[in-house]
Amino acid sequence: MARKRHTDEDALRLLREIEVHLASGLDVAEACRKAGISDATYYTWRIERIWPIASWIWYCSRD
Repeated sequence: MARKRHTDEDALRLLREIEVHLASGLDVAEACRKAGISDATYYTWRIERIWPIASWIWYCSRD
């Protein structure tokens, strides 16, 4: 089976979808299963795509 590659836009959309599921009370495994990705992929994407943005915002707000 060929490996599925997601674009950055797809990954961010899925991350947002998972965050909505988490806010509604699902655990990470269930939210990832509904989005169609593994929880390992979720954590990897979160580190690769969300952490740089959050650290940049923190850096800019330091004064």
